[in-house]
Amino acid sequence: MSFYDEFQKYSWDRIREEIYSRTEDDVQQALISRTPGPDELISLLSPRADHFLEELAMQAQQLTEQRFGRVVGLYAPLYLSSRCTNSCLYCSFNTGNPIKRLTLTPEQAENEGAYLRELGFRHVLLVSGEDRSTLGTDYFVEVVGRLRPYFDSISVEIYPMDCEEYGELARNGVDGLIIYQETYNKGRYAEVHKGGRKRDYRWRLETPERGGEAGFRRLGIGALLLEAVLADSDELSDAGAVAFSDDGHPLSDADLLLHALRYARCSTGEEPCPGQSSTRATGTT
Repeated sequence: MSFYDEFQKYSWDRIREEIYSRTEDDVQQALISRTPGPDELISLLSPRADHFLEELAMQAQQLTEQRFGRVVGLYAPLYLSSRCTNSCLYCSFNTGNPIKRLTLTPEQAENEGAYLRELGFRHVLLVSGEDRSTLGTDYFVEVVGRLRPYFDSISVEIYPMDCEEYGELARNGVDGLIIYQETYNKGRYAEVHKGGRKRDYRWRLETPERGGEAGFRRLGIGALLLEAVLADSDELSDAGAVAFSDDGHPLSDADLLLHALRYARCSTGEEPCPGQSSTRATGTT
């Protein structure tokens, strides 16, 4: 069973109804739970949890230091190409935008990598648009081969590939994959992705599974606040990093902090959530 099949078990309306039905007693029970799971997360996402920010912050700090220590991980994004065949309404790389397109040669990418190395970076994230006519697997393999001597870790945030293509990248030194679904709401997804391969909702949703099968050690998943974090945390936290992005609705700094802390309470607890192992890394973007 794929994550797509697992995701179909969740009802947007039912989860939203559950969130708004929770009481302060439910929140307090979630805060003291030794094995927090999806049900506790629903309580912490509820409006009734707004008065528990200080306690959430203290627990999140304690658990984060316990699991990860006082560590800050830094990486540098290296943009390889602005060429793209997709028509995403929110993106400046939209194929219909009349902008000058640029693709770095492998030599230019190596020069950029050498400069980042001089600045002290040891982890790099390769980023590009989606244009297979100029950005095929061979191109990325050559770029990675040139960059490997400069970095301890190389991850990619590029267009979704199949297992064989990801396997080729993994065998040549890529150890991490980051993929953002943008929105998990299938109807909304179709509204903002008007054309190109990225319009295929399921193909993108199942990308982390293909990356895992191909051998990447770390998978970074952008889980949208409120909407799909429950499904992602339960099914895919074993795969690697889980990050947050908003779903297009305005969020104040306090709102973002609250949601991040609530998730930290349920994903980095001393005991694993039911049905999953502990999450190895969390973050906010």
